[in-house]
Amino acid sequence: MQSGLDYRPELDGLRAVAVVSVILFHLGLPYTPGGFVGVDVFFVLSGYLITRQIAWELREGRFSLLDFYDRRIRRLFPALFVMLFVSTIVALFVLLPRDLDGFGESLVAAATSISNFYFWSESGYFAPAAETIPLLHTWSLAVEEQFYLLFPLMLMLVWRWRQAYVAHSLIALAILSFAISVWAARHTPDAAFYLLPSRAWELLVGSLLALAPARQRLPSWLRTAALNLGLAGIAIAVLTFHTRMPFPGFAAALPVFACALIIWAGHASSASAPDGAPSRSLVVSLLALRPMVFVGLISYSLYLWHWPIIVFVRHLSPDPLTTLQAALLAIATFAIAYASWRYVEQPLRLGGVLWPTSRLRVRYSSVIVCSLAFMGITLDIGNGFPWLQSKAVLAVVDDEGDRSPLRRRCHIARADQGRRALADTCVFGSASGQHVVVLGDSHGAELSYALSEVANEGLLQLRQVTASGCPPALGFTVDDHPKCARHTQNMVDGLADGPHSTILIIAHYFEWGAPGRPHRDAFWLGIEKSVATLRRSGHDVILLGGWPPHTNGPLPHALAREIRFGRSIEDYSFPIDQSLASSIDDNLRQIAERHHARYLPLLEAICGGSSQCRSMIHGQAIYFDRDHLSVSAARQVVGDIILPAIGLRGVAGAHPSAGK
Repeated sequence: MQSGLDYRPELDGLRAVAVVSVILFHLGLPYTPGGFVGVDVFFVLSGYLITRQIAWELREGRFSLLDFYDRRIRRLFPALFVMLFVSTIVALFVLLPRDLDGFGESLVAAATSISNFYFWSESGYFAPAAETIPLLHTWSLAVEEQFYLLFPLMLMLVWRWRQAYVAHSLIALAILSFAISVWAARHTPDAAFYLLPSRAWELLVGSLLALAPARQRLPSWLRTAALNLGLAGIAIAVLTFHTRMPFPGFAAALPVFACALIIWAGHASSASAPDGAPSRSLVVSLLALRPMVFVGLISYSLYLWHWPIIVFVRHLSPDPLTTLQAALLAIATFAIAYASWRYVEQPLRLGGVLWPTSRLRVRYSSVIVCSLAFMGITLDIGNGFPWLQSKAVLAVVDDEGDRSPLRRRCHIARADQGRRALADTCVFGSASGQHVVVLGDSHGAELSYALSEVANEGLLQLRQVTASGCPPALGFTVDDHPKCARHTQNMVDGLADGPHSTILIIAHYFEWGAPGRPHRDAFWLGIEKSVATLRRSGHDVILLGGWPPHTNGPLPHALAREIRFGRSIEDYSFPIDQSLASSIDDNLRQIAERHHARYLPLLEAICGGSSQCRSMIHGQAIYFDRDHLSVSAARQVVGDIILPAIGLRGVAGAHPSAGK
């Protein structure tokens, strides 16, 4: 910190708490399911430290926007640039073409400080695919950089216009941002997570702390209580929060205000007692310990390097990390982060011989940003350089594309759920044919496509009613899919009033119906309500069974890795949770019996067994990702199981090779 501002070592200790929480969460350790809130702690700290510096310089009459941005360049860019460059080199050797193509796009976004917008448009932070994206963590850096770009200018203008209104302006902005965050967490959760308008209040809480009047002599009991509550609040969030809760929104208030309590009370705790002796509380003393301060000092490099290291290791070995492997990975991460801090961050933060003037720093930074962006564009235009891979690898990787081409047009995305009526869904085939409806979540999309091929031959009329992450269970909803209940109600009501049909119900039972899954009972109750409603309306209902996920990443990727390491993929299989499979089977069978519906188990047809699931059918991967049937597998299931069940046999359109 600049002279004129006291150094507070406990804040570096608080950085350590934040970054360690994030690392433990990303390592997948079971006791820190809410470790992602460490980012929120970082936001509060950043808002506090940045505003404290700016406010001090404004009071001294020496604030300069150019100097501020120059400090940000020296502080943030060197280590970021090195991490991006090294990650690009590693990605060329580790990633498969589709991932390398996506890496190129994310590299452009990260280099230009818009990665939060990119990842908002591409993937949810807590989605399974997120575990394979090396630069995903740069979204939070982009949020901060966007805040740094706008906030100092606004603060300077308000300060010069009417200094007395500065705090009022920040309070108004914080309240507005918090309201946006609460609303967006429910209605557009990905935007709420990634974008500045719903995150700015976290930084502004820190800003308001920096502008608050100093309180040198808080009562000891109040100071101690505030510090203890603050540390407990962060601990509760880290230990109990989970990825399926609406976030940030109301939930983020706990870690944000817990951090604010520590900053506020810690400042008073660091003051001298009346007799001049130090007056530190236990919490401040713990946070100010040398090991904590050291981790806090290298926290930026730790944050930069930990996620690419974890992701690249997962690409090389997708099996879950053992405790020993996680520990070794953490040690390696700390070693690399220390080297980054010692040999990149520290020397270049002071300017050094490489870029001694602000003009050179701007020039060099611009050149490096353009170079990184050019590298990313090249990877994107080159489609991930498939020529780096063998033909056998590429053949398996191509199975990622073996998905329904009708997903964009006919599969209902999260944003459209609750808005569409049954009449807005896709219909295929002839009105004179047998009426069949696929009612389900995304696990029904490829089955719908395979059935649409049959429908287009004039043998039936098919209606596709599938929605992302939204099982066909009446009254059922989850925090990250708040419109599911309305969507399902709209569709079931429409079907109940429609012509007699055979309705195929499908869901990701291994996800929604698993023991310990939030709202599991509500899910099964909702499925039964849907079946009962449709049966009362006179429809024939067939409950289709589920199939197990491939837990070690996308299945085509796993097969490609097997080939790259010289192993045969013919015998590659993965375990089935037999207890869960049996529980799902029992529930579906009982629901069907109670309501005179039918139940068709699919596990044997897809997996070829009950303990291990095969990976391929007729030379094609059974999934195009972790758990969604490939079109090839869907055709097999439709031809062997579904068509005979609805009275159609020997239809060419259901052959595994049809339409290829």
